[in-house]
Amino acid sequence: MTVADAGYKPPRGIEAYLTGPWSYLRQLDDRRLGTQGSLIGIGRFRPAEDGLTYDERGHMAFAGIDTIATRRYRYSFPTAHRAQVCFDDGRAFHMMDLTDGQDRFRHHCAPDLYEGHCLLLTKTDWRLEWRVTGPRKDLWLTTHYRRFDDPLGCFGLDPV
Repeated sequence: MTVADAGYKPPRGIEAYLTGPWSYLRQLDDRRLGTQGSLIGIGRFRPAEDGLTYDERGHMAFAGIDTIATRRYRYSFPTAHRAQVCFDDGRAFHMMDLTDGQDRFRHHCAPDLYEGHCLLLTKTDWRLEWRVTGPRKDLWLTTHYRRFDDPLGCFGLDPV
């Protein structure tokens, strides 16, 4: 995982920073299998009853698979710079404290361990890295997000 001294600190808090559309490039590295791939797409944080809903849709090429991949998470914000991330079904995933523009966090999904690092780079760029280890897993997932506007709707910003 990448280490930085400090990340970008959004002046209006993390919810305002995340809200809206982002393009992303996710690099996938399965070190156990020696396979690499990528996922490129559009993600969007939208206001929801208790915070934000994040939806993403992208094209994945990995381990001989060429397909469309989607995911959804729910974000709530107990303070201006903290986010509780939950799976779409409401189960807790992890907490992020981005007071300093970055945070490290863990999620145990027996028998696997997910270790994450989020770094806010600028007002228009951030990175999320995951290291996944377990009896049958040794994965590195690195996602770079960039603020993306699509005023004409050409790129289908309504994923899923």
